[in-house]
Amino acid sequence: MYRTKVLILTSDKILEAQLHNFLLEYSDKYTVFHQAEISKPIAPYDVILVDENLSDNNPAELLEQLNFALYSIDLIYLTEGIDEPEDYAAVKSLATDYLFKNQLTASGLHNCIKYAIESRSLKQEITKQQKRYESLFHNAIDAAFFLTPDWKLGNANQAFLNLFGIKSGRFEKMDFGILVNDKEDFNQLIADFAEGQEESLEKEIKFNRQDRKGIFPGHLKISILKEPPSSDEDSENVISGYHGTINNISYKKRLRRIKESSDKIAMTYRLARTLAHEIRNPLTNITLAVNQLEDEVPKNDETELYLGIIDRSSRRINTLIDRLLKSSEQRTLKFSNSDIVKVITLATERAKDRAKLLDISLIYDFETESIDYVCDPEKLQIAISNLITNAIESFNGSPGQVIIGEYLEDDYICIYIEDTGSGIREKVEKTIFDPFYTQKKNGVGLGLTDTLAIISEHSGQIEVDSEPGLGTTFTILLPQKQS
Repeated sequence: MYRTKVLILTSDKILEAQLHNFLLEYSDKYTVFHQAEISKPIAPYDVILVDENLSDNNPAELLEQLNFALYSIDLIYLTEGIDEPEDYAAVKSLATDYLFKNQLTASGLHNCIKYAIESRSLKQEITKQQKRYESLFHNAIDAAFFLTPDWKLGNANQAFLNLFGIKSGRFEKMDFGILVNDKEDFNQLIADFAEGQEESLEKEIKFNRQDRKGIFPGHLKISILKEPPSSDEDSENVISGYHGTINNISYKKRLRRIKESSDKIAMTYRLARTLAHEIRNPLTNITLAVNQLEDEVPKNDETELYLGIIDRSSRRINTLIDRLLKSSEQRTLKFSNSDIVKVITLATERAKDRAKLLDISLIYDFETESIDYVCDPEKLQIAISNLITNAIESFNGSPGQVIIGEYLEDDYICIYIEDTGSGIREKVEKTIFDPFYTQKKNGVGLGLTDTLAIISEHSGQIEVDSEPGLGTTFTILLPQKQS
């Protein structure tokens, strides 16, 4: 059976004898040692009974000296009395417990030591749990954070720093509102808690990255942290801060949009092929009828005019049907291991002549020198080139610049084409990829549709960010991990 090792640390022989006798009454529980001064090496003990007369210094200095030397050993301070509030505070914080010498009893000493041991065991368990929770917090996959009551970052784990592109050590006291894209969303978040009706919230909010311009949709879970009031007058717990997690849901949203786009394109092309065949049958009859009429109807200016209109219109319709059928054909992609940066460069080369004629500068902004990617390089060049051409034509004859770049983000290769042209109205932005939609005089409206189809066949997606009068950014997102 283990016996608790107790050291009596005093130069007072009478006190030492008294304590020794008290502990002998529990001889089956304690092994007792004695030391007259601190200067001697102190072996590992479970509990040390410290006499205040060991030093002329105040209790704080004596106990700090012992704590520094002994680390986690429990100290029980033996004193004649504690008169000064500062001394009392020092003893309470630096010693496990204290006993008055003139009130010592065997049972009182035993209970005090027992409490000290139980208290140490409890502290060790609390420390272990605290370290466990700290480890869970700092090593969590989800971005986790703590906020002060005034909505400033108090602490954040590495996943949080990575998500927002914040360097370690540079987040403390940063306003949480800076990370929220829409200030109204942040103000509403504060208002929801300020009303006192909410203890926790879950919201989808757009957030700002800090390392470079970029916005992502995040699923925010946030809860209030409360602690007991500082005085008896306060009846309710007070808010000490907030804690929560943020999940970047752009990946899920992009996957959903990719599926929706693929389904929409497939349905559109099925409908287009059906309509093309249905239109071609009566169109053939019209063409045959026109040819017959040309042989039978007397020729004059009026008949030639109308027959010419019918013939030209029929040919135009037939050409559109051919282009529609060609665009809706199931493509066979020739995948190979390619360098995306080279693909972008070659696609840009295709548009250089048009850019030069229209006085448009093409500027590269590559984050990496090369990126290996399995794709159909020829088809991908066509898609990128279509977007660059679209950007060049957005200036309507005015000089300007188009930036073509790439970067890696959230397991995607992002290729962007940014112009400072006329921009796109929100209503138009939703329809630009639809077949036959075009604002060009001689356009057919299949260029962007074909571009989206190529990107969708690479399991990718195209995002559009535009401001009328300021410009447009098309971003191609290609998943690094292809299915």
